[in-house]
Amino acid sequence: MGICKLSIESNLFPIASTVYLDKKILKKIDQLKICCVRINRDIKKIKSIRKIYTDNKNVVGKDIKLNKLKTLNIINQGDKNFCKELLKLVKRINI
Repeated sequence: MGICKLSIESNLFPIASTVYLDKKILKKIDQLKICCVRINRDIKKIKSIRKIYTDNKNVVGKDIKLNKLKTLNIINQGDKNFCKELLKLVKRINI
């Protein structure tokens, strides 16, 4: 979240990534007026690309369940449609 604050203070567009988000962090993000977006992918497709989901334990999204939070959601199919979805999102939130 610190990098987002620095970006905003520098009049830049903040983009941050995390594998885990809880209500406390989401509340702080909301207070900073940062739009939180959850990007979903098909777990079967991910497993075919990344061995971490089949070989490792305690993996977020597989063993460690994500909190159900009120965020915007888009789907990353791994193709050009993801870029189109991002552009729609940008227009929707008036960036």
